[in-house]
Amino acid sequence: MKRRPTAFAAWLVALGAFMLAGPMRADSAALAAAQSAFLEANYELALERYEAARDACRRAEDVRCEGEALLGIGTTLGNMGAWERAVEPLRLARERFGAAEDPAGQALALLRWSELLAAQGRTDQAEGALEQAAELYKKLGDPLGLARVDGARSVLATRIGDWPGAVRWGRRSVDVLAGADALRALTGLAYGLHQLGELDEALELYGRIIHLAWPVGDQRKVNFAYCNRADVAWRLGHPKPALDDLRRAVDGFETMWSKVPGTPEERAAFLARDVAAYDRLVRFLADSDDSRSAFAVGERFRARSLLQMLDEPSRDAAAGDPQLRSRERRILADLGRARLELEDGDGADQRVRRLEIQLRQVHAELRRADPRYAELVAPQPPGVEEVQAGLEPGEVLLTYWLTEERILVWILGADLYRFAQVPIPRAEVEAQVAAYLEPLRSPRRAEDAALFRREAEHLEIGRTLHRWLVASLPAEARGADRWIVVPDGALHHLPLEALPSGCDDVEGDPRLFGAYAGCRYLGLDRAVVYAPSAGTLLALRDRERSRKHVAPGDPPALLAMTPSGPSEALAGARTNPWHLRSTRDPLVHAADEVRRVSRWFPGGQALIGDPATEARFKAELTRPADRPYRLVHLATHGLVRDDLPMSSGLLLGAGPEDDGLLQASEVLGLDLQSDLVTLSGCRTGRGELTRGEGILGLTRAFLYAGASGLVVSLWDVDDQTTPLLMDAFYRHLAAGDAPSVALRRARTELFEAEGEAKLVFRTRPVSYAHPRFWSSFVLVGGR
Repeated sequence: MKRRPTAFAAWLVALGAFMLAGPMRADSAALAAAQSAFLEANYELALERYEAARDACRRAEDVRCEGEALLGIGTTLGNMGAWERAVEPLRLARERFGAAEDPAGQALALLRWSELLAAQGRTDQAEGALEQAAELYKKLGDPLGLARVDGARSVLATRIGDWPGAVRWGRRSVDVLAGADALRALTGLAYGLHQLGELDEALELYGRIIHLAWPVGDQRKVNFAYCNRADVAWRLGHPKPALDDLRRAVDGFETMWSKVPGTPEERAAFLARDVAAYDRLVRFLADSDDSRSAFAVGERFRARSLLQMLDEPSRDAAAGDPQLRSRERRILADLGRARLELEDGDGADQRVRRLEIQLRQVHAELRRADPRYAELVAPQPPGVEEVQAGLEPGEVLLTYWLTEERILVWILGADLYRFAQVPIPRAEVEAQVAAYLEPLRSPRRAEDAALFRREAEHLEIGRTLHRWLVASLPAEARGADRWIVVPDGALHHLPLEALPSGCDDVEGDPRLFGAYAGCRYLGLDRAVVYAPSAGTLLALRDRERSRKHVAPGDPPALLAMTPSGPSEALAGARTNPWHLRSTRDPLVHAADEVRRVSRWFPGGQALIGDPATEARFKAELTRPADRPYRLVHLATHGLVRDDLPMSSGLLLGAGPEDDGLLQASEVLGLDLQSDLVTLSGCRTGRGELTRGEGILGLTRAFLYAGASGLVVSLWDVDDQTTPLLMDAFYRHLAAGDAPSVALRRARTELFEAEGEAKLVFRTRPVSYAHPRFWSSFVLVGGR
């Protein structure tokens, strides 16, 4: 597609012509330079220049000029896909235009602000912004402005499912408007007609959108029209044009993804916003008896950003400036801490803004140093045959895809290919997963279910999920020794190991949770590995094979650490208020856990209490490349925030240069040479769930930093039983078992064990057969 002004750019041209009518001041020149970069679609440079223009406007004490710069910042961030970051500049732009008594600028800022709010699902706020814009245009007597509001209302109506409203507002405005405004109104009108079943007219309007959006380079609207025109064509019984349009839409989205110059989190979330194109293409191909092509499309969508990150191990050397990489790591660490200190909703924090600008500048310098990184190019995802060639005898890969009406599953083995469909809607799967996980995640819910005899009800939910996700698979899959699971959606939160296939009657078992002891569970019979995608699994295995290992017969080196010692001196908890809020009870048994696991690998390093600092952990990773720590074990608090996944971290000891919180953003800068990293803390496998990329957080960061596999937890783990599980796990590792087999055997041992718990005023025996004790820890990557 030839690069020309986008829809936003058309507005900027008009704004620039109005603004530059008169003497050229420094602030006006800065705005003109920013607009020039924007029109060239160089959004990173445009953003840098708009920030400079804003500072120049401030120095000139010109609030209207500052409003224009802020409007440019918000618009640019919106085009970059950084919608969350774009909202605040647009809100501030409205305020500056208001202070400058410029109602036209204020109304325009409100329109752009409402679009971003709607895109984030904040529809009530978006509607309020549009009402304010309409009032301003009424006072100005501006019919064109009011038509723009109607067009925006049509789009907003599609966000809330008001199809008649989308059609009504769209028809009122589409013939009045031109250019970018007309395109916006057309999208609302076409989609409203589409949902109301007026397919012929919708088909014609989608073609019109493509015709108008293509010449001005508005790739997002082109993709929108292709995706929805395909759905209409499929409904009308024209499968080939539908598949062709969906392939065009997917290609368009991936072209846009390759040019997103935002943060890693923003790149990871980019395609997730446009899952409909991939979802429809996968479903339509499956319905066309082309399940192999459907698998390839799913692989193109899954973990694309992570796969690209795994494929750039030589980026430091290629950039030719290790000082820049070091600076990038420092900024990432500072940015993580600064974001944690923000109060909810305070997006105007100056320190965060400055650090984000600095990070973009460093990334721009890195790209200028090596033009290969000017655009992101992910490795080509593998096809069915390539995946089969990378699998070992006795293991199968299960790839799940949840759609609105059914579950799709691909089953691949070295000599096996099967495709299955289960007629259960995604919403029903999500509801059952949430219900089954509730007593696993919450000790109180688990105890309530036992005390009020609701355990049978809970187990029945588990058996239902087992029937859908496991029992429905072909016999060849169910008989494999090891499963590699690529989950989708809510399945990222569910360990399949915890699903019961059947239960015997254990009436009269006096132990708390005794009812769970009579059940058979998937995770006790089979080794399970999780992977974000088949492509990342193969990349991680290639990484492990390419490394130099210790001599045969020489046990691997282990680094085990916990900041919890006899004095419970968690130094990091004194330096950051968020640590204090997140660190609940001391880890009484963590020191015992480290002693237990380290005894199986006596040639390693065990650091307990004061020596277990963040700085010491980073220093220990500088061992010679031919003598790395192949095993790393961290027993500590996992401080996880799903809304700030790359700011989440692990609590270690603090020092003069470190705050004691090893954040995911800092882990990105580490050089790990480890086959296995175990994060033995609460919720270390949690983070922000995005469709396609999976979980963003510590797991992703450690994989990028060099780990070939991780053991992480999906909920708050029990401090008393975790050392037992980890002791057995490392004992089996030392005996030569693969991590997945060692974890299965450790689960079985804990399942068969028991302890005691104090309930109300008496002590009662507890069976550790409840899945919440033994199924929280899962293996990501590895064997």
